Amino acid sequence: MLNPKQMYVFIIGGSYVGKLYLIYRYTDPEIIPHVHHHRIKIDFRTVDYKFDGMGEDIKTRIFRVNIQHPTKHFLSRIIKLHESFPVAVLCAFDVTRKSSCQPFLAHPEIFKQLNLFKIPFMFIGTKCDSSMPHEMSKQDGELFAESFGSQYTETSALTGLNVKMIIDEIIKSSITSWRYTGEDEVIVEEKRKEPSKCW
Repeated sequence: MLNPKQMYVFIIGGSYVGKLYLIYRYTDPEIIPHVHHHRIKIDFRTVDYKFDGMGEDIKTRIFRVNIQHPTKHFLSRIIKLHESFPVAVLCAFDVTRKSSCQPFLAHPEIFKQLNLFKIPFMFIGTKCDSSMPHEMSKQDGELFAESFGSQYTETSALTGLNVKMIIDEIIKSSITSWRYTGEDEVIVEEKRKEPSKCW
């Protein structure tokens, strides 16, 4: 069984869906009220995640990625990372703007590759605490996620609703999957190196 030293979580989505706020809510919630006021901008934060059954913490880097831009580099990057580390993807859209789902519809290749390489991913609907009309109901979100073969959860970076739970869950899922998948690949590779027997 393989024990990773670090892993990566990518929060992907269009513009203004709250990717940055989700990162801060999970890694440093006290800074949330100041993010917009001070125009704080980051691309990732690092936290230590303690996985049950492992003695050492796993350094977890949480990135935000705007998928309105071309995705070829993003896909090749996470696939390459997945060869050596656990990787997970959270797909975020704003429940008050149905149009924020469009980037996922425009890039179906993302989900083909994630499924092909067995990289865990999940859809989240952000800003569920908003008083603005919700163009995506919880049922709409569930149906949308199901169309990609994924689960769905509503979140709020402002109140913290479900943020820690969902990120913890996908981190644990990714580590568990990678530890066993990686072990199988090592065994297969070792078998390939065994000399063939000629009789």
